[in-house]
Amino acid sequence: MNPYLTLGVPPSTEDAQIRQAYLQGIRAHPPEGDPVRFQALTDAYQKVATREARLEHFLFDTSSEANTPLGALAAYCKQLPSPEPLKPDALKTFLRECSKT
Repeated sequence: MNPYLTLGVPPSTEDAQIRQAYLQGIRAHPPEGDPVRFQALTDAYQKVATREARLEHFLFDTSSEANTPLGALAAYCKQLPSPEPLKPDALKTFLRECSKT
């Protein structure tokens, strides 16, 4: 499941716009009226709610286009307007995942 398609936002969207799309979605599909769609919206929002969550989703999502974590990192860096280093915790997680493959 692509959380960006579920929420109806592009991958370059910032936190505020993602939250706004999520709130609009749950207003249109409340849990009482459409529990399946509501759960899909909630799951998608949790995956991309913050910048760190988006990075983690991009690097470690198994449905990613990249075949390896390093390929996912390269694709992530290409989409950034200006390259910036990973935060230490994200880098540690990334390196741990790389050592498992």
